[in-house]
Amino acid sequence: MEFISLYRVNTKENLVKNLAEQGLIFINNDDQKCSTSLYEELQQAQSIAKSSHRGLWQYSDLIEDDANE
Repeated sequence: MEFISLYRVNTKENLVKNLAEQGLIFINNDDQKCSTSLYEELQQAQSIAKSSHRGLWQYSDLIEDDANE
C-alpha cells in the first residue's frame, strides 16, 4: 500500500486533509493496520465531507466496489 502527503511549505497546511474535507478524494479504510494519527485525522476529515454531502459524497455516503474479487 502506498501513501502520499502534501503540505504547504509556508503554513505546513495538510493539502490531502483539505481535499478529504472537500470530498474530492477517498480515504480507504479497508486496511486496519494503518492507525497512525495522520490516518485518523484523514478519516475524520472524510467523515466531515460525508456528513456535509460534499464532493463525491453529494448523493450518498457509500462507495460501491465493482471489482470482481
